Amino acid sequence: MSRNTIKKTVKKIKKPKPTNTKQNNKQKIVDDESIDSEYLDELENQKPQQISDRSDSEIDETEDNRRLRLAKQILQQTKQELKSKNDDFFQDHHDIHMNDEDKRLNVALLEKFAEKHTIYQSQIQKFDRQFNREIYKGHLRAITCTQVDEFAQHMYSCSKDSSIIKWDLETKKKEFIQREVGKHGDGHYDEVLSISLNFDGKILASAGKDHSIKLWDTTSNKLIETLKHHKAPIYGVKFGYNSNNLCSISCDRTFIQWDAAQRAYIDTFFGHSTEANDIDCFNADDFLSLRL
Repeated sequence: MSRNTIKKTVKKIKKPKPTNTKQNNKQKIVDDESIDSEYLDELENQKPQQISDRSDSEIDETEDNRRLRLAKQILQQTKQELKSKNDDFFQDHHDIHMNDEDKRLNVALLEKFAEKHTIYQSQIQKFDRQFNREIYKGHLRAITCTQVDEFAQHMYSCSKDSSIIKWDLETKKKEFIQREVGKHGDGHYDEVLSISLNFDGKILASAGKDHSIKLWDTTSNKLIETLKHHKAPIYGVKFGYNSNNLCSISCDRTFIQWDAAQRAYIDTFFGHSTEANDIDCFNADDFLSLRL
């Protein structure tokens, strides 16, 4: 491509719009000359193919259109960079805030957990090989909860058939603490959903869909007391560790604390926005309720 052709192309791209003032005309002439001298050297260094690749629309576009096109390109590039950073944020965020020492400790902790799981797995497999499984049958419907006493002498189970059974783990004999009863009986007249033993195994608490909690004497298998305060089915009861503090959780979204030794109501706690269906204890006075 000749030098004259390049000059014509440059002038066609950079030619300003005509105005009527002489001062502007002089300024435009100076601008054209500076553009020609600066841009001409750049075009001479380009390969002929690069110049020929320019589209007719780019050559014919005005200065305003060119600025608009470049602005759109910059905006699109910025959006792509932001999207790429957001995609990598969660992947890299944890590593950014961890130094080498933290990473080393984290790896060591994971290895320790893996070693413990391996030990537990081997112990369970060894237990399965050494001991035979025992099957206990007595309930007519699904079993909802089981509890073994501290001395591993007896196991207690409750069922949707409203029965509660005491099992002798040595002789495999069973005793019914409660059989299926009618609505006017002393025991539960609906599904029994949860049971719990106190610290010495002498009191068994049971609860279910009849909105009541029953306290049983495990020695005589007799009913001690019926506790009523919930307005809906009770999904869980739990004695505190090494105490007679008893707590219950219900579909009425309340958490109630009882004194089983005094057969007395203590307090009601609120907090769940929907029904809670399980409960456990940390110690004698601290309990955890949750919704599964």
